[in-house]
Amino acid sequence: MKSAVEKQIEEEFSLPWQIYRVATHELGGLHLIKEMKTKYTVSDLYDMLEMLDAHDALKKIAYEKAEAEAAAKRNQK
Repeated sequence: MKSAVEKQIEEEFSLPWQIYRVATHELGGLHLIKEMKTKYTVSDLYDMLEMLDAHDALKKIAYEKAEAEAAAKRNQK
């Protein structure tokens, strides 16, 4: 299911949402937009999205763990 932001981007801009996601992610880059037309396949794009999702999930878990540890330290005082 697409979020409101994904729908808005697809309605207002010419490239698919997935390309914007890869190109604007901290692990991706805008240089990939040009390369998507000549160098990468749709399968490559979905592989990149899967890697970005895994990265984001691990980053979220690490952030939540750090927040929980910080809260525990605050409660010990």
